[in-house]
Amino acid sequence: MSQSTTSDINKKAKKLLESTDYKELNKRIAKEVNVFDILQVSDMEIRHSNMLGWLLDPNKNHGFDDFIIKSLYERISGKSSWGVKYDSFKVLREWRNIDLLLVSNESKIVICIENKVHAGEGQHQLKKYKNIVDEEYSNKFKKYFIYLTIDGSNASESNKEIWEPLSYEFIINTINKALKIYELYPKSEIIINQYLKILERNVMGEEKEIQELCEKIYKENEELIDLIYKNGRKDPTLTARETVMKWLGTLKSSPLNLDEEKSTKSYLRFRSDYFDLVMPQSQDKSGGLWGNGMRYYYEIEIWSSGSVYVIFTLSLKDTPAGVKDKQHIIFDEAQKFKSRRRNIKFNIEATGVRALNFSKAIPLASDENTTDGLDKLSTIFQKEIPAFEEQIKKVLK
Repeated sequence: MSQSTTSDINKKAKKLLESTDYKELNKRIAKEVNVFDILQVSDMEIRHSNMLGWLLDPNKNHGFDDFIIKSLYERISGKSSWGVKYDSFKVLREWRNIDLLLVSNESKIVICIENKVHAGEGQHQLKKYKNIVDEEYSNKFKKYFIYLTIDGSNASESNKEIWEPLSYEFIINTINKALKIYELYPKSEIIINQYLKILERNVMGEEKEIQELCEKIYKENEELIDLIYKNGRKDPTLTARETVMKWLGTLKSSPLNLDEEKSTKSYLRFRSDYFDLVMPQSQDKSGGLWGNGMRYYYEIEIWSSGSVYVIFTLSLKDTPAGVKDKQHIIFDEAQKFKSRRRNIKFNIEATGVRALNFSKAIPLASDENTTDGLDKLSTIFQKEIPAFEEQIKKVLK
């Protein structure tokens, strides 16, 4: 780059940093722009109904168990939840055009939810839905009808006695309470936090002008911003990976051995001498989850944010019966191990994979978080993992 070009870029950069628009954007960015705002899906009722249906279903893998549906029932019924079998609820989406229908045949409860994000009430819509529910479910069922809106508005005059108003503020507060109580699998936690931000910003009407402001600034400073984007990015995933690799080199002893062949940009995979004996690699070194005949791995999963998670993964795919029996024992013991340590979670995934998560997100992409993050990794590698394997050894003698 020539001196004149450098001088020109410096002038443009100074002009941008001193501009009123940039200062205004800086204030708003402090509130964190949500990616779903940019994708323009946050105002769609069907998206919110799908997400609410997932959270309200106590049998789904969000990690909140029955907390959300239990909180909803206690709110609308004014009763204690004692005796209600929440795991018997089925959540129906768009059943006969009803946004959400929660049904428990065992507890004889029906909860009908009409979800209105920005649209108004359709003519005769609520009356029609009530008639459908009444025809389908007998008087033995206790029926609740909820009119869910942004601000908790009442339904129309002819329906407001039947349809109880509920605001999205209740949904936000309930999710926030659940996040303080439950420790979620990282992927669920990320999704739920993203959704919560959508509710707090877009649905609740907070600062939708950010996108317009960004477009204005970019239009006026396109060349400069493109240059910064092209030359100034530092990949958080690579930064975190480099940090972990340097840390591994400082360990005097480790219970795990890095499998460089099966490690990637986003996954560092490790084996242990003990589990290599308990779950030996297939002789032809094929099959399984990773395509190399391995039955397990300890993994450091690196996310695009630069955060890492330590996970113990069992693959039941293509596993002989004898080894699979041991894997089920390990799975049972892992649940006991989890119950004694609040930061550890154990999950069953639909693919037949069992995953024991040793940590929440550990940020490693910025210097200010590195020391604490590496201390957490050291505790997991030097204490938690050896303790976990010692517990398994006692059972698999």
